[in-house]
Amino acid sequence: DIVVRAVDLIWSETLFCGSDAALEGPELSFKEDCAIRALELLLFPGFENYREAILRCNIALRQFALSRKLAAARELVEWFPTGVLGFLDLGDLIALNARHEFDGWAAYINALGAYHDWNSFTLSAVPSPPASPAASSHSFAGDDEGNEHGLQTEAAKLQQSTYAEKLAEYHRQAEHKLDAAVDALRAVLQFSGGWMRDLEDPEASRAADDSEMTANAAFRRAAQMQEARQYALPLVVNLLHSALHAGRRFADAVAVVDYVANEQLRVYEAFSAQNIRKLLGMVRESALCLEEAVHSSPPHARTLFETCIE
Repeated sequence: DIVVRAVDLIWSETLFCGSDAALEGPELSFKEDCAIRALELLLFPGFENYREAILRCNIALRQFALSRKLAAARELVEWFPTGVLGFLDLGDLIALNARHEFDGWAAYINALGAYHDWNSFTLSAVPSPPASPAASSHSFAGDDEGNEHGLQTEAAKLQQSTYAEKLAEYHRQAEHKLDAAVDALRAVLQFSGGWMRDLEDPEASRAADDSEMTANAAFRRAAQMQEARQYALPLVVNLLHSALHAGRRFADAVAVVDYVANEQLRVYEAFSAQNIRKLLGMVRESALCLEEAVHSSPPHARTLFETCIE
């Protein structure tokens, strides 16, 4: 197919150019953008090859993600026309697994974005408290000291009231963004069928059409997906725990281990011994904070879970 060969030619000079230079830096590079736009050839009217387009999209996503080029991966997920997915024959095992993989990458990119949005907001949007009245340098010429003190008091009350409103709005938005981040991160861990796991046996997929999924290509894809799980899943678990702990949701932070231990999700398979030790240390810290919070709160304010751990 001439269009597929054209994409191969462009990718040989961009995505697979034999140098890591194109994969350096946090921003989207010119070569990465060219590699993404090359996929338009597979969607051009009269030359549409939707199956090949989603397969190639996933190849590029794996390449970007494993090279820690999240800006390029995000650009590709956001650019790729999701309407294409509706044209895939999901009775075709290769197309079914390709759709599942793309959805997994989209969930991962969305989760990282939601976490970054929450984290950036909490670090930069905290309103500053009003200046101390003693630090005020206002002059009230012609007024006696009593009037000056009264005006300063009213001004201070107004500043304090405004600050309280801004602080309440900040906490409201922070909680909203935290909820969004937690939901997005959990969506990766609870991804249907397992994140970066095929819904159907890839061997059966390859047997269905061996010409488009050679043994070498299938092995390379399986190895890349396993590498992605080993990198991304511990990261997602750590981010989820960090968000919950920072939000003082200590019981939920402790319960993060349930996602790792779940036999259906099998997230634990992506964890090294070092990952497990790090997670247990984080969970222990949350458990201590939970215990302290339980003992410092009145009995009527405790949840059933908190009461049971006493």
